[in-house]
Amino acid sequence: MTQLTTAEAARINRQNRSSYETGLGDRVRALEGESNIPTGTEAQVPICAADGVPEPKTVSGDLTNNAAGAFTVGNDKITEPKLKIVNRDLTIAAEGTSATVTNAADINGFIGQAHFTAASADATAVKIDSVRFVPATGALTVTVSAAATAETVVRVPVIQAA
Repeated sequence: MTQLTTAEAARINRQNRSSYETGLGDRVRALEGESNIPTGTEAQVPICAADGVPEPKTVSGDLTNNAAGAFTVGNDKITEPKLKIVNRDLTIAAEGTSATVTNAADINGFIGQAHFTAASADATAVKIDSVRFVPATGALTVTVSAAATAETVVRVPVIQAA
């Protein structure tokens, strides 16, 4: 570990608008002098406590890991009742470039595989630019690359709330 001069530490403090010595320094000093992560911590991950000092913790519950670093989701931990995926159709009006639906009680997120429905009149003329979900408001918005010449429906697979 490189020692900083007082002038270097002051410069870093000014740039970061925080105290290098007390902020980063305490966390680094917690591991200083250790040539390796302590033994007996195989298959653990470092988690910082409220004091900012990292401690090895075992991952348990629905997700576990091994000493090789592989994470495993337990059997029947993510099942259809827990992760219900349904389609939500968003209709973009003729001459429009986006559509939004808000349903905070119904949607937890989306899977990024949005596509035009087979019946969409303008599906070959425009491309899907983005799909955005805002959890705080429940707003699901789809935006296309150009104004649709006719009403166009974009189907978005969503994750429903349990």
